[in-house]
Amino acid sequence: MILENPKRATISTNTNGNTTLVAAPTSPAYLVVDKLVLIPTAAGTATIVGGSTPLTGGMPLAANTMYNFSNDCQVPDGVFQCAAGTALVLTLDSTFNVNGFVIYRIRNF
Repeated sequence: MILENPKRATISTNTNGNTTLVAAPTSPAYLVVDKLVLIPTAAGTATIVGGSTPLTGGMPLAANTMYNFSNDCQVPDGVFQCAAGTALVLTLDSTFNVNGFVIYRIRNF
């Protein structure tokens, strides 16, 4: 069981381009994502980004479908890990609504 202090942020965007989901912590701290849920209302492509570094390729999303990235195996580095001092960002290829949430931790090692 991961006992670090988990935090939660809501996702609600319709911005073509970059939307910061979780602000960057002060370096040397970094973000570890344990769960990310996306629910788009229209088809489009999304990329998960740490600062300016893509953490995924462009993922085609279908309308009204839930996309769930979950750290079910409780890997210490989560399903996504951002570099020290960088934000977690969602990049959309066009304007469409995406809702959901992210559960993350801030690590200081």
